[in-house]
Amino acid sequence: MTDLTPAQLQYVLGFALSDEQWAAVSTGLGPAVIVAGAGTGKTTSMAARVSWLVGSGYATPDSVLGLTFTTKAAAQLLAAMRSSLGALEREGVVDPRLDDAEPEGEPQVLTYHAFSARILAEHGIRLGFEPGATMLTDGARQQLAYRLVCRTTLPLGPLARSPIVVTGSLLALDDELAELDVSPVDLRNFDVGLAAMLASHEPLQKIGETMLATCNQREVLATLVEQWRAEKASRGMMDFADQIRLAGVIIDRYPDVIADLRDRYRFVLLDEYQDTSIAQRRLLQRAFGDGHSVLAVGDPCQAIYGWRGASVDNIDNFRAHFPPSDLGRVTSVLSLSENRRSGPRILEVANRTSHHLREVHTGARPLMAGDNDKGPGRVVSALFDTY
Repeated sequence: MTDLTPAQLQYVLGFALSDEQWAAVSTGLGPAVIVAGAGTGKTTSMAARVSWLVGSGYATPDSVLGLTFTTKAAAQLLAAMRSSLGALEREGVVDPRLDDAEPEGEPQVLTYHAFSARILAEHGIRLGFEPGATMLTDGARQQLAYRLVCRTTLPLGPLARSPIVVTGSLLALDDELAELDVSPVDLRNFDVGLAAMLASHEPLQKIGETMLATCNQREVLATLVEQWRAEKASRGMMDFADQIRLAGVIIDRYPDVIADLRDRYRFVLLDEYQDTSIAQRRLLQRAFGDGHSVLAVGDPCQAIYGWRGASVDNIDNFRAHFPPSDLGRVTSVLSLSENRRSGPRILEVANRTSHHLREVHTGARPLMAGDNDKGPGRVVSALFDTY
């Protein structure tokens, strides 16, 4: 059987894909990134991609892994995949090479954290975590960290704050280090070096004094984070931020886990990729790098989670992070820009507002109005007393 054609896929799905969508759906099997603007049908395209892979004989449904940012998005993506694969089965488009596939298999669609939790459930025992390790709630996490702060022998004088405030700072730093994939040891070494450099230039200006005080405080907090992580591990407990971090430790230490993941999931789709953190990207990079079939979809113009560690650099530099196995090729960059959600007036305002973002993000194109019955759209401008 040869690759499905646009006409065959249209017959199966019941609607026609745009030229941009078809290019994304039928792109090669190497790493690729799709820069998909708002309302351009990225979920539809990802589901159609799975149908194209299965209908063309490249994949069985259960060899596809979809990862996305929220539980709601994961449910929507899985529903779209089930619908498109169901249509494929009803129309009898099955490649003979897939006759031995398990009929009940379906794609696995998880959040990034749920994917990490699965790695921990299967391999966490190697780090001393039993299956079903206790996941700390926010309240229990706060209480346990507070008890540690109250009994630590570290000199907390430089922090000059109450135990409850120190607890908040400890947990915030632990979260930030986990999201940015920075170890507390590396942070402490950095602060020790910076503090020594600042001290050698005394007397300092006001900003230098502030930096020196911050270095001394953060050095203590970084050591406290080490104690906090050891405390959780000794109790067989973890929190939300630990999932990505500990899954990364397993991936780093045990190459057989990587081999198992790549054998199990031959095709990986990454949704909302602009919202991934540095730690999440490095985990995915180590697990599915080196030319594995990874298709990332996202929009750098909709990157809004920088406050919790997300980095738009992940989608901008996808080609460098996920190079093809063939050094003579380059990782594909595709775009979706035909918006079927809004009228042309709304898109004109959106394009004018975001033009400076498109200038700095590769593949981000102005949105164009697709075929819809929504009319020209209505734009309202208003001024308010407060935000």
